[in-house]
Amino acid sequence: MGNRMAHTRALIHKLTSALAVIGGASLLLGCATDRIFGLGPRQTPQVEAAEKLHQCASCHGGNGVSSAALFPNLAGQQQAYLVTQLTAFRQHTRKDRDGRNFMWGMASGLSDGAIKILATDYSAKAPTPPSKHVKGDVDAGKAIFENGVASHGVLACVSCHGAKAEGNTIIPRLAGQHQDYLDIQLRAFASGSRDNAAMHLIAKAMTPQERKAVTDYVASL
Repeated sequence: MGNRMAHTRALIHKLTSALAVIGGASLLLGCATDRIFGLGPRQTPQVEAAEKLHQCASCHGGNGVSSAALFPNLAGQQQAYLVTQLTAFRQHTRKDRDGRNFMWGMASGLSDGAIKILATDYSAKAPTPPSKHVKGDVDAGKAIFENGVASHGVLACVSCHGAKAEGNTIIPRLAGQHQDYLDIQLRAFASGSRDNAAMHLIAKAMTPQERKAVTDYVASL
């Protein structure tokens, strides 16, 4: 009887050990399969943001200053504004042409955590210094920026963007931005393809000459 009990215990121990090995192998195989098919644990926001920064640099520059006027400078931009815009790109609620063509795909799948890290990184970079090569009627642009154009309802830019066009929270920094980029955005606001009720009214009321002047001035700051 004692030998039979000992033999039974030995069999149970062997069976338990075998099941543990099989279970561990299944778990490892399952994890490996999940990683292969993209079903494994999501990357941390830090890793996700670090990988995305390499892609961002191809258009916006490694230091957040782009070399092409089509792409905005991000260095020194307001952190809250960047979070808002990246979220809008991810959700496809910012629908201007360049936003759709360039940023919908880039922002797709970004987590809230990664968006915050990216926005914080760019906002902490040194902003673009004032341009010494701006051409145009900067004095006329300064007058519009500071006083608006009362005759046809153009409000003063300074009331929202600040005296130095540095912005505030969700109001973007305009200082040092590419003149061509700013003009593209004002035209998008005017047409309604970029959705912002206040900016739609202001940009729509401006003449092409007034848009050119005010963007020349802002680019010089």
